[in-house]
Amino acid sequence: EFPTQSFQIKIALSKKQLGNDAYQHEWSEEEEGGGHGKSKALKLYGSGSELMIQLIKEIRDKNSKTNDNDIEEEKPLRILLDCLNNISAVHYRAKDYGKAKEAATAVLLWDVNNQRALCRGAKSAMFDPAGSFEESEMAIEAAEQLNPHDSEVQSLRVLLNKKKRQHKQREKAMYGKMAKGIKSKTDPNDVKIKSTTIEIKDEKQTELNPNEITKDLKDVETKSSKEIYDFRLPLLIQS
Repeated sequence: EFPTQSFQIKIALSKKQLGNDAYQHEWSEEEEGGGHGKSKALKLYGSGSELMIQLIKEIRDKNSKTNDNDIEEEKPLRILLDCLNNISAVHYRAKDYGKAKEAATAVLLWDVNNQRALCRGAKSAMFDPAGSFEESEMAIEAAEQLNPHDSEVQSLRVLLNKKKRQHKQREKAMYGKMAKGIKSKTDPNDVKIKSTTIEIKDEKQTELNPNEITKDLKDVETKSSKEIYDFRLPLLIQS
């Protein structure tokens, strides 16, 4: 446990800065998910945010009556929000959009009007396979209420509308293929009729004339007698 609030703030700021360095200079584009740089940045940001959460709780519990009366909740809260927003940025860069959205939501629990978190949460929801357009819409609407003329907010609105149109086009194409596939299927009754016709045709083809049967039997009988004779001939010679 650190003795003063100011010392805890210095430690948290140091961790945040080291996390920034890892994010900027140690991130590996070759390794999946950012490699060691990502892990290091997340660890540092997480440690810094935990320090500030603990400090904010102490300040609230003691009603700011500590040895450092000049330090208010605003400064540690700002560091906390920076660390949490940076955690969201790390996950977003690693294309782990679900975790990026979760981290942005964690920011909003402390500051419901945090525009950075609203924007990153909206964008993460667009790319998250488990996300929805409704999540993005809610976040963008909240950001528009805060600053409707912000360029990032306006860009997100354009991006969301584009993705909605693309989704509708894909759905339309998919339903079109399904409908086409259903129409191209053959009626089961037609298949049954064709099979019956083939069977009847085969039966007609296998019908034989009784005279032909008699003739065939005579041929077989003659052939059998010849085969028996050919078989016995060597025996007669050997004897």
